[in-house]
Amino acid sequence: MTTTNTGTNKSSDKKKAAAGKKPTEPPNTHTEKFEEELRVKLSREEVETHATRGADLLAKHLRLKEEFAEERKLRKGELKKLESDYREAMDFVRTRTENRSVQCERTFDYTTYRVREVRLDTGEVLNDRPMTEDERHAQLGMFGEEPAEPSDLDSEFGKS
Repeated sequence: MTTTNTGTNKSSDKKKAAAGKKPTEPPNTHTEKFEEELRVKLSREEVETHATRGADLLAKHLRLKEEFAEERKLRKGELKKLESDYREAMDFVRTRTENRSVQCERTFDYTTYRVREVRLDTGEVLNDRPMTEDERHAQLGMFGEEPAEPSDLDSEFGKS
């Protein structure tokens, strides 16, 4: 018996040989491979991993936000204090003065019934005013004269 090679065998041999090679390109074309970021469906495990990471990030974000709010309050108070101190310093510069405790002297003149207040550092008269009724009556006790007791007055005017 003689074996003859049929055309079907040749075509299957060609297919086997072509399987290892690239498919032939149509004339006047060129094909190349590349990568691009595209949406890919995640597995259940990947979704759970991202969900856990998201929850952790949100918790960290909220914690930091709260810390920043507390820090902001603290810093805001510091800024207000600095602004106040700055305004005070600039007021001293602008007016060339500041309030300090200064020794003064108050003189009660029982001849003219006036009260005079004077700064001892500059001699400037701060106030010159009439005595009040209470200040006039205080005169009696200042010069060693005791005010009359009601019982003394009663005996003077015939009451016992």
